[in-house]
Amino acid sequence: MNVSKDELTNRVKEAYFEMVHYSGFPEKDVINIIKGQLMMDGVSSELIEELTRNLGK
Repeated sequence: MNVSKDELTNRVKEAYFEMVHYSGFPEKDVINIIKGQLMMDGVSSELIEELTRNLGK
């Protein structure tokens, strides 16, 4: 499934917010979980870094 960069950015932010604020997972762990899922989904490492760079700041 092809998703626009903006849509992917929104999904990453939403997943981060829900996992940190509702589930109580530590921020660093959440970022690593999101990075891992993006890698399994075939997202390039450059885009993963761009999408997760400002999470938790």
